Amino acid sequence: MTYFLFAAAGALSAWLMVWILNKMPARCFCDYDETPTELHNPPRVKQFHAFLSGAVLAAVYAVLSARFGVSLKSVCLCLFSTSLMMILLSDVRYSIIPDELVIAGCVFATVGALGDVFSGRGWLQCLSPVLGAAIGGGAIALFNLLGRILYKKDALGMGDLKLMVICGIACGTSGTVIALLVGILSAGIWFAGAIALKRVRSDDYMPLGPFLVFGTVFTLCCRPLVDRLLSWYISLI
Repeated sequence: MTYFLFAAAGALSAWLMVWILNKMPARCFCDYDETPTELHNPPRVKQFHAFLSGAVLAAVYAVLSARFGVSLKSVCLCLFSTSLMMILLSDVRYSIIPDELVIAGCVFATVGALGDVFSGRGWLQCLSPVLGAAIGGGAIALFNLLGRILYKKDALGMGDLKLMVICGIACGTSGTVIALLVGILSAGIWFAGAIALKRVRSDDYMPLGPFLVFGTVFTLCCRPLVDRLLSWYISLI
């Protein structure tokens, strides 16, 4: 019954998510030096995408409730997942990660991580959200530095850096590493497939935010499975 209630809440959160996205000012979906156009006006989410988001969030809410039980952490991570879905939809359509959504996600991630901070299970566990934020943001900053050295331009935007900071808070130290690897690997697979099918060219811009969101949600939902697979793999070595 609990899982069903969480799944229903996830589906309903998609409706609220679309309503919020349509009520946000157009400037939120523009770059700092950009002027809003007709493209930035509502409706900002297609009906099919809203339905698909509801189905995904229903599943995510149910899995998170199964993993963390009925707790403040599970509720905060569910709301954090809704924030990430909003970021994904914004990045896909406008190639922008609004600061307002990052701030909302940061609040949910931070409150959800308070249990780890005050767990008293060692300083590494207490600092896990902080270290996760540093790893997430630091990795994106490093990619940007490499882009400037190799291609004389930023490889990723500041929105991706802010996104990985809040994802690091939610995932913790080792979880952030997994989220980054899954996100980057899935981006590489998708991009290679799109090039092979001639949907995009090798020099086309591709937002990384949606894949970082996927890696983060996958980690939050499937971390126990990942840990078991890693333990099994290590045992074979």
